Amino acid sequence: MGRLKYIIIAVPVLAALAAAFFLLRPLLGGQSAPEEATAQGAAAQIAVETVTVARGETSVSVPIYLSDNPGVAGVRISVEYDNALVLTKIARGSALETLEFTPGGDLSANPIRMLWDGLENDSTNGELAVLTFLVPETAGEYGITLACEAGDFCNSATDDVTVALTNGAICVK
Repeated sequence: MGRLKYIIIAVPVLAALAAAFFLLRPLLGGQSAPEEATAQGAAAQIAVETVTVARGETSVSVPIYLSDNPGVAGVRISVEYDNALVLTKIARGSALETLEFTPGGDLSANPIRMLWDGLENDSTNGELAVLTFLVPETAGEYGITLACEAGDFCNSATDDVTVALTNGAICVK
């Protein structure tokens, strides 16, 4: 029972330390990623799908996709959306399922921040998250923009991972 007691205590402590290191790394002089990494030959791609919906529909789901993932242990992205949109739900996608997901908290916050973190690299691709919005009554295009800051994408060795971001929209017809 003595060893089990230490293991039960050690696992959450190690997870908390990993999360704290990821969040504080830029302040501690770790390698920094560019404000928005969009260089050619980027190692990973994150894209918001542009979705078309008919006026009169009540809600619309907008997926965010991850592709060309070389393996990450920490990801933090900000999603800013048109003020005419009302975010009602954030659902975890199938990508990065071995990492802990923190979807942001206050759905009325704009931008909303999402965090995935863990101790080991996850190299899965696919749907990263799905955002659900109320459909505006007025026809038009309502932008959804991704952003990252220095140190927001890293692998388990705490090396920065380069990423290209593609914005999307909700088109109400």
